[in-house]
Amino acid sequence: MEDRSQHLIEWIEFQLLMNADKIVIYVYSITSETRKALEFYSETKKVEIIDLSLPGYSPNTPFIRHNYIARNRQQKRRSELIPYNDCFNRFSQSHDYVLIVDSDEFVVPLKHDNWPDMLESLKNPTFSSSSSSLAIRNVFKLETFDHTSKSPLKMLKHNFRSKMVQDKGISEKSFINTKTIATVFNHFALHRLFGNVTRTQHIDPNLAIKLHYKSRCPEELGLHCKEIVENPIRDESLDRFALKLEENVAKVLLSIRN
Repeated sequence: MEDRSQHLIEWIEFQLLMNADKIVIYVYSITSETRKALEFYSETKKVEIIDLSLPGYSPNTPFIRHNYIARNRQQKRRSELIPYNDCFNRFSQSHDYVLIVDSDEFVVPLKHDNWPDMLESLKNPTFSSSSSSLAIRNVFKLETFDHTSKSPLKMLKHNFRSKMVQDKGISEKSFINTKTIATVFNHFALHRLFGNVTRTQHIDPNLAIKLHYKSRCPEELGLHCKEIVENPIRDESLDRFALKLEENVAKVLLSIRN
């Protein structure tokens, strides 16, 4: 319903900087400006855009669909099982992991330069190759926190985050193991391929965190919001990537505008 082109450019450039091998973006309806940005990336073959509609007798006129999704959260989540599992199945034979993230989420390695190096570092005596998924803990970056950065990128302007790291199992996002899992949901694996597949491994938040950009604390977190919004701390997790991100985003914006 609004132009999100620069936001998506920043998000895509971060995924590519993390060495994502392929990005698939599912689209209901977007503005022409946003479509132009995504089509620029689709030409690179690193990004694939898949137009999506609601299944069955659900409405698919854009404005009516937008309101329908907003009013029917549980049905929204059921419908999302289709693109989640479509994406997982596209890569289940060719890749070791699939990461399902929203466009306001950034999984940031804190000790490594990219995701493959981080995942490789986890292969130690305590690592289980039969695990279902590797979950990254969540922290919030809210609009209400101070924005003291001078960066031209929105994702870098928000340089404070919640001090509180959410508990295991709450708002995590997972690198899902394609060798052990049959079906997936937004945050975690659903069905296992074998009986001996172990539960989700929760990654130490000193090794990686998921930055979740929101205008305000989500209502469904209830009383936890008080703890989330209190005493935000300076977020330095993106600092070492900032210069490269700014350069890459600037190049893309220049190419699109020309």
